Amino acid sequence: MGPEAIGPSNPLWPPDDGFGRRAASQLPDVLIRAALIGVLGVLCYIVFAAVTLYPLYRWRARKIGGKPGLAATIVVGGGVPLIVTPTALR
Repeated sequence: MGPEAIGPSNPLWPPDDGFGRRAASQLPDVLIRAALIGVLGVLCYIVFAAVTLYPLYRWRARKIGGKPGLAATIVVGGGVPLIVTPTALR
């Protein structure tokens, strides 16, 4: 079989006229799924960070006299530069 056997001139291989409509109708589904996967990933990261940093927060709150708000501020204030600095240096 030569190249002429495959393509638009072959009656056994008709062009798919409905592809654009099907792709356009599936696009919202794909975008919604991608957004949900992204949100789930961010949520997992937040839960992981909270579980990981909780002992540090409790220790800091005890060290400064049982002030949870100040302890949270110190933990977040120390954590942000740890995340931003490597990102900025990249």
